[in-house]
Amino acid sequence: MVDFARLRDVKLESVTEAGKDWQAVAKALDQARQHIEESVLKPLGTWTGPAATGARHSFGQQELQLQVAALELQAVEQVLAGFVLAVTTAQQELQYALTEASRHGLTVDANGTVTATPTPVDQLPKNAALRQEAADSYRAEAAYAATLTADIAAAVQAATQADATCAAELGKLAEESKLLDGSGRTGLAGALQLAAKDLGEATRLAGTVEGDTIPTDPAARAAWWGALTPDQRNQFLDAAPWKVQGLPGVPKLQDYYKQLALKKAGIDPSKWDPEKGLDFNDETVQKVYAWYQKLWDENRDFQWAGMAKLAGAPVYGGLHDLNEVIKGADIAGLAVPIPGGLLSSLSTDEVQWFQNKFLHMQKDIFDDVGAMHAAYQQYGIAGIEALQKQNPDNYPKELTDAWRDIDSGDPKRVAAGNAALLEREQTKVLPGSYREVEKYHGPVGDTFAQVLSAMTESPIPGGRSFNGYYGGEWSTWWDDRYVTDTNDRMDWIRKDMLPKYQQLLANPVQAKALIDTPLLDRADEYEVVP
Repeated sequence: MVDFARLRDVKLESVTEAGKDWQAVAKALDQARQHIEESVLKPLGTWTGPAATGARHSFGQQELQLQVAALELQAVEQVLAGFVLAVTTAQQELQYALTEASRHGLTVDANGTVTATPTPVDQLPKNAALRQEAADSYRAEAAYAATLTADIAAAVQAATQADATCAAELGKLAEESKLLDGSGRTGLAGALQLAAKDLGEATRLAGTVEGDTIPTDPAARAAWWGALTPDQRNQFLDAAPWKVQGLPGVPKLQDYYKQLALKKAGIDPSKWDPEKGLDFNDETVQKVYAWYQKLWDENRDFQWAGMAKLAGAPVYGGLHDLNEVIKGADIAGLAVPIPGGLLSSLSTDEVQWFQNKFLHMQKDIFDDVGAMHAAYQQYGIAGIEALQKQNPDNYPKELTDAWRDIDSGDPKRVAAGNAALLEREQTKVLPGSYREVEKYHGPVGDTFAQVLSAMTESPIPGGRSFNGYYGGEWSTWWDDRYVTDTNDRMDWIRKDMLPKYQQLLANPVQAKALIDTPLLDRADEYEVVP
């Protein structure tokens, strides 16, 4: 229980330092995990045999243990940071009330009650008008004293609530830490998902307790924001960005969520420019799909992300093929489902334009559906609802409902919600770019659309190619079916690719093995240009 005196006098430096210590340890553990991945697991390469299998398993388990521990420490740090910021804000509100009381000559007692002192009767002016003026002044001071008393009580209540909420969350984390050693039924993979869930809940809790202390009165809100340091502003922005919209320096939610997604994926925005081709963007392209994999690994309800990782293999393979053509590869005699000469008839500049366009499309998906994943992972359904409230035209109720389905935990609703995200990607985000492909340089675009349709493979085991779905190797040539056409593409995705993906998810071991296969390894299977 926090009271007036404790909130007025509390010093939070020790809690802040403890949070920094937890954060430093979490960072060290994550660096150790990355070291195992980069310096141990990757160099194993294609080494096969019992010893190789044992080494991969042993080091893989160590990597998971480090990842689980880092996530739990991050969760603790998030709770501590939320507590510090919430109490600091409540303390600032309390101090503002005390300053106002002093400025108006009001009295504050030991319990935080503010009172106005009436002028003694023997000191009142004898003039009736002046006496009335004094009485009116006292009533105004008494009313303001009551307002300040309420403000102080609200600040104390906010700090009390933050204290209780954060204490409960830390207790929960301590209890759940017993389940994170991998000894449970689901092993370390399940522990990883539990730890990721803990971090998400801790982050959302921190945002709630911090956001609950933000003033709502416009004048008080502006004064409060102006008094914060840049670091404190960033903390509130990170905690609940929708609660500080409209304040100086605060980006719109959709822009902030894009920045958040970049941060979570470890992407440097200066290294992402689709107009500069694959060679410039290669590292970023791979990081996008690595992040989709990480999303799915940490939360199996992120089915769209798992499918996006799988789809990355043919996409990256296609980008590589276009890159080889740009660099002068001889493709006239390729044994592929379309005459190699058809693709070789395109100029280098034309092929480069198509490659850049697909790099743009990958970024468009990341900026839209990917950014929503970052928002949900960080803030839960509240982050998505805030997005809809700010921009209902681009983020309609149906989209929020899809995220509520994913949030429900009900398997059928989760699948339906993820299918809705897939529909958005394919029917809202990409159609404009596909139309540009079809219309590029007149017949050139149509030619490329034919090439693309003939070469598009399913990323899902057992799935039919686009051509195969419509009847055979050459069917699109006379049936006028194009993968660039939204209706043609969605019919294939809805009736073949998505059902096959749901079948894959029904086998968790197989699904994990495939989704966690390195991007470049699977992309090799889809490349046709040496």
